[in-house]
Order: sequence, then structure tokens, then C-alpha cells
Amino acid sequence: MANMADQPVQNTLEKEKELSVDKKARRMAFVLERALRDEMTELNAAKEEGKREGKAEQLLLLLELKFKALPDWVTPKLDEASEEQLTQWSMSFVMADTLEQVFGAGLESSR
Repeated sequence: MANMADQPVQNTLEKEKELSVDKKARRMAFVLERALRDEMTELNAAKEEGKREGKAEQLLLLLELKFKALPDWVTPKLDEASEEQLTQWSMSFVMADTLEQVFGAGLESSR
């Protein structure tokens, strides 16, 4: 078919080649964009988890400094807590004289 002598047919075949290359380029750009977006989503999730882990480690250190030896349930409780919960406990820690005052009403279910 590429040997056709009719110029309009030749022009159409050339245009078809260009469009198929463009389709491939658009598809590759789409796939690349999706991969980059997925990578950014994963990086942001890892960053948020790192912040949460850092808050948990910091609160554990402060609790150990203030209350010395901690019960076995404290570390798992911190590891399972959300970032918001860790922030709340950190604020409670400042004025607390006991672990009960830090962790509040949810403490009984942890033991």
C-alpha cells in the first residue's frame, strides 16, 4: 500500500503515521504522568507516617524521662496511635503528674 502513486493516498498514509506516533506519545505521556502521581502519593504517605513515628518516639522519650520505667502497654499504644492522638497526649503530658492524666479515659482499655 505504501507504493501507491496517488498523492492524496500518500498524504493520508503519512498523516496516519504521524497520528499513530502522536497516539503512542500521548499514551506514554499519560503513563508517565500517572506513575509520577503515584510516586508522589506514596512519598507523601511515607512522609506522614514518618512524622507520626517521630511524634510517637518523642513522646515515648518524654514519658520515660518524666515517669522513668513505663508499663509494657505504653509503647504499643503509642505505635498504634494516630498523629492527632499523639498530639493530644503530648499536650496532656505537659501538665500531667501520672500516666492516667496523659492518656485519659482510654487508659483502662489498654491494660
